[in-house]
Amino acid sequence: MVDYREQILMLAQHKPLLPGDVAKCLNTNLLMASAMLSELSATKKLKVSKLKVGSSPLYFLPEKEALLQDFMNVLPEKDRQTAFALQQQKVVRDVVQDPLTRVSLRQIGDFSRQVVVQNNGSEELFWKWFLLSDEDANKLIQQNLAPVEKTIVAVQNAVVEPKLSSPEIITAPKKSVVVKDNFVHRVESFFNNAQIKIVEKHVLKRSELELVVELPSPVGSLTYYCRVRNKKKISDADVSQAFVEGQLRKLPVLIVTDGELNKKAKELLSQLKGVSFQKI
Repeated sequence: MVDYREQILMLAQHKPLLPGDVAKCLNTNLLMASAMLSELSATKKLKVSKLKVGSSPLYFLPEKEALLQDFMNVLPEKDRQTAFALQQQKVVRDVVQDPLTRVSLRQIGDFSRQVVVQNNGSEELFWKWFLLSDEDANKLIQQNLAPVEKTIVAVQNAVVEPKLSSPEIITAPKKSVVVKDNFVHRVESFFNNAQIKIVEKHVLKRSELELVVELPSPVGSLTYYCRVRNKKKISDADVSQAFVEGQLRKLPVLIVTDGELNKKAKELLSQLKGVSFQKI
């Protein structure tokens, strides 16, 4: 008698699977089918998609990842548009995308891969179509950018030397940097006076902090992602960066600064939900 694991793996040769597919094939119920798929994913025989059909992810063989393309239409509208655009363009530059597209590129992890390049001594984030090789991605980037130093590092694929750290927009270990005492003191005083509790703290630069904070409210403490900037003018890029990080953490965003929003930043802030601005 064929083991149920073998039956499921044979099914997965032809398409990504849902619990309903397995239940029908093995003449069992959805609960048991889900447990079987979970077992195979736990042993790395199957991978689990980030996208969901209804309330369930897809289960697929690692070597059959390309079959996920058949399910792009189940993505939410914005993510679907982003995925199809990336499929056509193959490589896109993160910095030139609008904030919602940046968020979308991070949410369609089944179809997008982060790529970090070194250009003129600085690092920059690109996105490639998930089936595109690093070599082909490198060629496309070089066609649209100043000469890239050495090589591309595919963050979600096998890492190629030299190993590079991720740019700030990607959640990564933060370096310890000394921030000007006066600015830190003003920030801490503001938080103390507002009864805001710091849960997490990372120093990104001499003029920038990344925090997770708890704000008091009539219904209890609310958790926010907080970006603190010691900067005269806050740009739309600064707002976008904070917004993206908040989306990745699934938290509302608080931007704290001693500066002012420029015109584009004000316009962008008015369009984004869940982002608050506070000058100290």
